[in-house]
Amino acid sequence: MVDQLRQQTLRAVKVLENIQDMVGVVADLLEEVAVNDIVRAAIDSCYEESRVYGVDVSLDLDRSEPDVSCDPLPPLASLLFIQQPPPDGGGDTMFANMCEAYHALSTPLKKWLVGRMAEHDGRKDLAAYNVRLNPGQTYPRAEHPIVTQHPQTNEPILFVNGSFTSRLVGLSKAESDAMLDMLCAHTESNPRWQCRVRWSANTLVMWDNRCTQHHAVWDYHPNRRLARRVTVQCAEPPMAYS
Repeated sequence: MVDQLRQQTLRAVKVLENIQDMVGVVADLLEEVAVNDIVRAAIDSCYEESRVYGVDVSLDLDRSEPDVSCDPLPPLASLLFIQQPPPDGGGDTMFANMCEAYHALSTPLKKWLVGRMAEHDGRKDLAAYNVRLNPGQTYPRAEHPIVTQHPQTNEPILFVNGSFTSRLVGLSKAESDAMLDMLCAHTESNPRWQCRVRWSANTLVMWDNRCTQHHAVWDYHPNRRLARRVTVQCAEPPMAYS
């Protein structure tokens, strides 16, 4: 037990050090510009959830995900500014530490996953949000390691999710679906590696997209929350853990 707590503490220290590094990077990006100004100008003005995206409330939105893991270069980080939370409450965001999610797997399974690849398909998630393509366009698709390595901490990261990961390469569909369902349930059902952000007006949260998944709790229909987002581009694709 003592050794386990010591290891968890060391990993937490590494995470905090990485957050400090990221804050420095973002601070450089935002130098001489107010955060509010950056957030206001970021992504096509603002979005009102369920109105702009035309989300069908019958869809299965109860999934955790990193931002657009279907991209060959998934984002480094994201910043979300909630200007107006739902008037009657709700709309919290759950965050999952995917380093801890990996460490909690059994040793045989961890060894089996290392070195294997998964396909991430944008059609699986983006089409559900009414993201329609122009002629000649295709939904982004990429293959990434199932277990990636954080470039700063060298920690292993479980890098699959229910929103974008479409299959585990090399397995049959039945095998892939069963393994993916198990890994996603493992991530989403355990509070040991989760935290919950309860939004108030004018709250800004930043997260490391490389090792974090998030889930917006869909419990405020028919109300909306007004939010603005900045996504920080990553220069390198996810690298395999070794």
